[in-house]
Amino acid sequence: MGRKPRVFVEGGVYHVYCRTAHGERAFEDPDEAAAFVEVLRETKEGDGFLNYAWCLMANHYHLALRTTRVPLWRSMATINVRVSNGYNRRKQLLGPLWAWNASGRGSGSLQSFSARTPAASAAW
Repeated sequence: MGRKPRVFVEGGVYHVYCRTAHGERAFEDPDEAAAFVEVLRETKEGDGFLNYAWCLMANHYHLALRTTRVPLWRSMATINVRVSNGYNRRKQLLGPLWAWNASGRGSGSLQSFSARTPAASAAW
């Protein structure tokens, strides 16, 4: 039996995170980190979500965002597919970069996330 669909609330605040497969430290390379940030920026502009905070680590990322009418899964799929395809192309690799689909928790408050994540950026 498959999992239950995630609850999507238009205008909801979500903490979303995703790790690389096999603990690959893909984003230690400054060029790969910059490529991730560019994909995040372009997806934000295209889908219109508000990015309250983000934190890119060597092998995973965290986002705190408010959605619009665009379903959260679509924005996360866009980010993960574009980052993975670009990484594989640049490194001449095949196969998945991500260990699983982006996970997340919805929340009415951003305070608990930002208090635990001092490395997160300002909203943009």
